[in-house]
Amino acid sequence: MSGRTLERYGALFAGLPTVAAASLLDPPAGGGAASGLAVSPEALAAARRTVREATGAPAASAADDGDYAAARALDEAGRTGEAAALLDALVGDSASRKVDGCLGLAVLALRAGRLNEAEVLAGRCVELGARHPRACSILGLAALERGDETAAQSYLAAAARIARGEPDFSDDLRGAQRVLLMMRILT
Repeated sequence: MSGRTLERYGALFAGLPTVAAASLLDPPAGGGAASGLAVSPEALAAARRTVREATGAPAASAADDGDYAAARALDEAGRTGEAAALLDALVGDSASRKVDGCLGLAVLALRAGRLNEAEVLAGRCVELGARHPRACSILGLAALERGDETAAQSYLAAAARIARGEPDFSDDLRGAQRVLLMMRILT
């Protein structure tokens, strides 16, 4: 299964809107890379730098008055580089804004085809205590890419569980369910 995860499954998540807030829930059972993941500051810095470069983000951002919603609006307006710069600045802010910044950058990294960076950033969300269906889905895709189908199923099932009761996360629910179904059909 490895090598073509983004080609095979990434399109199932393409076009999903970025999300406005992180949900809290217990971590997915069964392990995987992020269950015991301690994202090093170096890996986080490298992932942030790669996403900024991949999206054409300006070197510096005035994010003191910005937030996740502002970054989403910039991205939807086709100003992805500015959105990435704003999200990157949020990573250095308070805990809740740090989760928003990491999650937003993880989504941008996934869309740019940078699965390793997306995994680091989504893993940082989990490490910060956030259990968001988008973060779990990204971790599931990364596990699938590594060939760890057990961890992939665990994260994708967690994404579906988290999203199930929340109308704002219906796209995340459908995406996770589609990938789980495709995994089942292809095995």
